[in-house]
Amino acid sequence: MHKCFNSVLIAATLALILLTTWYIDGRARVGAVPERRSAAEAAAGTAPDMTLTTLKSAHVRLYDYRGKIVLLNFWATWCAPCIAEFAQFQNLAKQMPDDVVILAVSIDERRSDIDKFIHRYLPSLDRTPNLILFHDAGQVISQDMFQTIRVPETIIINPEMKMARKVAGLSFTWDSQETIAYLSTLKKN
Repeated sequence: MHKCFNSVLIAATLALILLTTWYIDGRARVGAVPERRSAAEAAAGTAPDMTLTTLKSAHVRLYDYRGKIVLLNFWATWCAPCIAEFAQFQNLAKQMPDDVVILAVSIDERRSDIDKFIHRYLPSLDRTPNLILFHDAGQVISQDMFQTIRVPETIIINPEMKMARKVAGLSFTWDSQETIAYLSTLKKN
């Protein structure tokens, strides 16, 4: 009886330690920012200056958008919340064409999946110049630079290129008046 009780107590203690470690580790990842930046950039929350290649093979520097609010969105074609976000992003881009640019980075493996997605869900993408799509097939940007492992995830970057907020999941309604008001405050600061 005593042996059984000790075994149960040891197992329960180990389980408690594992659960506590898992909980603390998970909480530490929420709101994580890129590791591959200088100490000064990390301390200031500055977005890394990087070059992205659009689906049309144009090269775009993140800092080309200094003075605008940048939504750096990580998404995938198989992600249902990502699909829901795109309609909101299109509306937001149309409502704030001079203030906001949305850089949508797909983590899909195949470019053909993105092309099918555009054909099905974004037929008027060409009429929204401040919504730009990219393909991060090797996930160098999403995982290595921004530690994004789940989609959708959006990093809000203010006009001074400081990372203002990291939004995981579908927790924002991107085209709501509340979100537009929040983004407008970033423009004023």
